[in-house]
Amino acid sequence: MTDSAQLQKIVLEYFEDTSDKTFSKIVKAFVFDRGTDDFEATGKLNEFIDDNGLSDVLVRLYSDKVNPNKIFLSTSLSERNLIEDLHYAFLIESFNRFKVLVIAQEILELKLKVAEKKASAYKAVLETHSIVLDELVNDLENYE
Repeated sequence: MTDSAQLQKIVLEYFEDTSDKTFSKIVKAFVFDRGTDDFEATGKLNEFIDDNGLSDVLVRLYSDKVNPNKIFLSTSLSERNLIEDLHYAFLIESFNRFKVLVIAQEILELKLKVAEKKASAYKAVLETHSIVLDELVNDLENYE
């Protein structure tokens, strides 16, 4: 298994019980450096960072970003590559979750179409029975 595949597996397993809404806030905060005011997302992201020993690397990477004119970067190429690969792992997991939601939506739409066709068929049967009953009532009235 490649390093990026291992990172994807780590992200998938670590956040598998996290709601899509919270996970999207985590991705926004971590991958796009946008931060979040969501307590749950912040907590889970900080927990992930701590559990995987990324705190120091991220602090140094942030320092490199805010001071781009430094002669020497605080992070190594391998550390920057690791964080970039983690960003990709988060984005891949986001895409996979989105794909599942799209498929679920398509299934719901198909079920709705089937239900509408069944309802239409039941309506036609009821209308036919209604016509037959009307004819029977008419025949009974004329019989007397």
